[in-house]
Amino acid sequence: MDIGIVNNLKQGGSQYLGNIAGQIGQINWTSPSWDLFIFMFFLGAVVLFMFSLSRERILTTLLGTYVALAVMKGVGSLSKFFLLSNKAWFLPIIIFLVILIIVTALLSRLNIGSSSGLPNLWQVLYFSILQTGLLIVVIMLFLPVEISSHFHPLTREIFVNNISQIVWFLFPLLSLIFIRKK
Repeated sequence: MDIGIVNNLKQGGSQYLGNIAGQIGQINWTSPSWDLFIFMFFLGAVVLFMFSLSRERILTTLLGTYVALAVMKGVGSLSKFFLLSNKAWFLPIIIFLVILIIVTALLSRLNIGSSSGLPNLWQVLYFSILQTGLLIVVIMLFLPVEISSHFHPLTREIFVNNISQIVWFLFPLLSLIFIRKK
C-alpha cells in the first residue's frame, strides 16, 4: 500500500475523531434533551445487554432485529394506511418493537448458536454495542424528518447519517459471518 494513502487515511481519521471530540464538547450534558437520552440509552442498553444476556441471546436479538425490520418494510404500506395523520409517528416504532419481541422469542426457541461454556466477554460487549446501535438506527429510520433534523450534529453523525446507517447495518452482518462458534 502506498505510504501516502496510509498517511491520508491517518490524517483523515484524526480529523474525523477531532470533529467528534469537538461535537461532544458542544453537547449540553446538564440540560435534558433527546440527544442526551439517546446516548444514555445507548450506554445503558449496552450494559444491560452485556450483563443480562448471553452471546447467543444477543445474536438471536440481532437476527430478530433484521427480521423485524424486513417484516416492517413488508407491512409498511399497511401501517401507513392506518396512520391517518403524522401525529401518530410513534406507532411504527411500537409495532416494530412488538414484532422484534415476537420474532426474538420465536428465534430463541430454535437455539440458534447455542453453546456451552464460559462466554467470551469481549464478544458479548462487541455484539451488545452492535445490537444497541442497530436498534437505535432502526428506530431513527421511523422518525419523521421534522424530528430527526433537530438532533445534535453528533447524534446525526453517529445514528442518522446515511454512511453511519450503512455501517450500523453492515457491521453486525459481517460480524455474524466471521464469528467463530465456541
